[in-house]
Amino acid sequence: MKKNENFITVVDVGSSKVCCLIAERSQDNSQELEIKGIGLHRSDGIKNGSIVDMEKVERSIRQTVQTAEKMAKVTIENIIVNFFESRYESHRFKTALNINGSEIGHQDLKKIWHNCIKENIAEDRKVLHTTPINYSVDGKSGISDPRGMYGKKLECMFHIVTTSQQIISNLKSCINRCHLEVGQIVLSPYASGIACIKPDEKKLGVTCIDIGGGTTSVATFVNEKFVFAKTLPIGGENITKDIASGLSTSISDAERIKTTHGSVIPTSLDENESIDVPLLVGDEEGSDIHRIPRSFLNGIIRPRLEEILSHVRDSLENSAIKKENYQFIVATGGASQMTGIRELISQFMENKQTRIATQPKRFKGEAEATTGSSFATVKGLLEHARIESSKDDFRSYNFMMNKTNLAHKIITWFKDNLNPL
Repeated sequence: MKKNENFITVVDVGSSKVCCLIAERSQDNSQELEIKGIGLHRSDGIKNGSIVDMEKVERSIRQTVQTAEKMAKVTIENIIVNFFESRYESHRFKTALNINGSEIGHQDLKKIWHNCIKENIAEDRKVLHTTPINYSVDGKSGISDPRGMYGKKLECMFHIVTTSQQIISNLKSCINRCHLEVGQIVLSPYASGIACIKPDEKKLGVTCIDIGGGTTSVATFVNEKFVFAKTLPIGGENITKDIASGLSTSISDAERIKTTHGSVIPTSLDENESIDVPLLVGDEEGSDIHRIPRSFLNGIIRPRLEEILSHVRDSLENSAIKKENYQFIVATGGASQMTGIRELISQFMENKQTRIATQPKRFKGEAEATTGSSFATVKGLLEHARIESSKDDFRSYNFMMNKTNLAHKIITWFKDNLNPL
């Protein structure tokens, strides 16, 4: 087995599947990543984005990572994992810092962020993501990088996502029991968004809707900044269960029927097109197959999708994001591939321009099986790792969240608390 210093491992833990990608960094410092190992396993122990059986989750993660390790011929010790829970809060806070006419530097940006956390975040909450949305100096707003400027007062609007310490502890425990360390925890909707959104969409304002198995996640980007997130404990598996119940068939057959024949747009041909449905119980030979019109199937699927999209719309309306701030909708996830979903989403989102991300960001060396929209989150985790490798980007996640050594903390304390002679 190879040493793993030059490898990045990401794990997407979902309600329906667990996926692991192991990528090798380019040797020419180009930040390019090449996928060397892939692991995919059915997810156990998670229901609608929440852990319900720690042992089953641990087993699913371990088997998935081991499969990827064998393919990559490397032993992994540290991973980047997604935060798949729906129990988190997305807030916007404004914080001020007195500069007293001096030059704004790197440490001032860190200090204003620490002040924001101290003023607004309870001790029992864990910060998952932080984004400086907008800086202002002496009342002049719209500043993306205030370093090098002079002023008396620095202000910043932050988008901060938090969750409870207990949820983080449970997730880390599952990972640690697999003899792995958690390098970073990345919010699932953020990961899906950066995997699917185009640069122009991110500049002009876009909301990414990821309709997964057990959850549906929402991430909004405005002026290239991550400004809102929400995860709903409802997804494609709910549609599958509706079909299984409505057609008296198995979950596996319901999933196949949904994938093969599912649609949300009624047509004149639906009444005449028949679908064979295997029944769970048959009394006679040949009686275990039931034939239904396609319109009946679509009548089961559409109400549940309308419910999901109603929750998405309500979440956006209850956020601090104005409708005119985002122009586009991008949909991804397994359930987003059904016929007519683009038109239905556009209808619910006030006819905003909508597209389906059929193929999230591609990486060198990836298998054709992982190119679909169901792999948006794990691709986003890898893209996040690639972006974060740029240590000099002050707007990166690492800038705000990285650890500071003790000596640096002592020097900073003296600079901030002792007046010059």
